[in-house]
Amino acid sequence: MTLSKRIRLFIRITRSAAIMRRYFVTNGFDTTLMLLGLLTGFWLSGQVDIHIVLNACLASVIALSVSGVSSTYISESAERQKVLAELEDAMMKDLTTSVHGQATRYV
Repeated sequence: MTLSKRIRLFIRITRSAAIMRRYFVTNGFDTTLMLLGLLTGFWLSGQVDIHIVLNACLASVIALSVSGVSSTYISESAERQKVLAELEDAMMKDLTTSVHGQATRYV
């Protein structure tokens, strides 16, 4: 199985597409408001070099993107591990090597 097919399978098993879509919208909204605040601050402070404004906005978008992706991944990964542990308890079986176990590790 190719890597792209495996990733699609894991996303389907864990139903991560909806989660990714929600977090993308939420983080996009947060980023938009942050940029609005940053641009308002530059506007209120008077004349500022456009290079400073663009660099500050770009750095802020990168930082907020990394923060959003990493915090989402950590929290959703922990939640997936909890769900897998509950499923293992209910089935009284180790599912680490199953497709569900692998999907939990990678998504």
